[in-house]
Amino acid sequence: MNSGDEELWTAHRQIEECLDRDRLDHANKILARVMPNYPDDRELTFFAGYIAWRQDDLDDASQHIERLLASDPDSYRGRSVMAAIHDEQGQYADAERVYISLLKDYPQDATQYARYAELMLKTLHVEKAGALASEALRLDPHDSTALRAKLMTALVKGEKADMDETLADLVRKHPEAMATAYSMINVLLDRGDDKAALRIAREMLAARPHDAELLDLVKQLNTNSHWSLKPLWPMQKFGWGGAIAIWFVAVFFFRIAPDNPVTNTIAIVFILYVIYSWVWPPLLRKIMQR
Repeated sequence: MNSGDEELWTAHRQIEECLDRDRLDHANKILARVMPNYPDDRELTFFAGYIAWRQDDLDDASQHIERLLASDPDSYRGRSVMAAIHDEQGQYADAERVYISLLKDYPQDATQYARYAELMLKTLHVEKAGALASEALRLDPHDSTALRAKLMTALVKGEKADMDETLADLVRKHPEAMATAYSMINVLLDRGDDKAALRIAREMLAARPHDAELLDLVKQLNTNSHWSLKPLWPMQKFGWGGAIAIWFVAVFFFRIAPDNPVTNTIAIVFILYVIYSWVWPPLLRKIMQR
């Protein structure tokens, strides 16, 4: 091996080690030092495009990857990054063409099925996204991208059982996906579905039993989904908007029939309801979190 080959081989290895450790800036420094001496090296060209993509410089990334594909049209890594660049630039049709070509050449590649599924979700092709995610999971049941795509498909379609099962699977196999799980809980809470949010939080706690923050979240959701709070559903679902709506309905009813005995009974019930809404939730919270 001559000195030039050794220098290039060493640069390739050093850059790959930096990328494995997510040290993009250091990889860039090595690239800037070596690439002027080997401007036509395909590996360095790929690294330049990949690092630019990771650093969100999509124009620079596109230039490097296009140059790589001009000399090596079949490059798997180059095509894969180009699909991602098209995707992030909003060029969905171009991204889809690349994914289709990749899957034609690599029909057993779970990663490309999963990324294609995410693209279909962005373009609102929910059924196709679900089919692609399912195929990706058939090929690789542990693929985190496929699990996320299946999860989002179940959420959009309102398939609660599938959503719970997939999220539990995602959290169990990929603990780093907790951010996705928290996002799902927020979506479910916005929908007023505290029980589904509680199921997800319990799965998260099972994956991280010593997480104090998760334990507090489970306790809070367990309280919020208690049967005794069901009469407060309008306020849990709509917040102050629900409370104001109840108040206006009550005031309207009292104004149209102010001296009716039934109205007086309803007034008493309404007052008790207001007291209950103020007193019982914090008291229940103290009881259940002991």
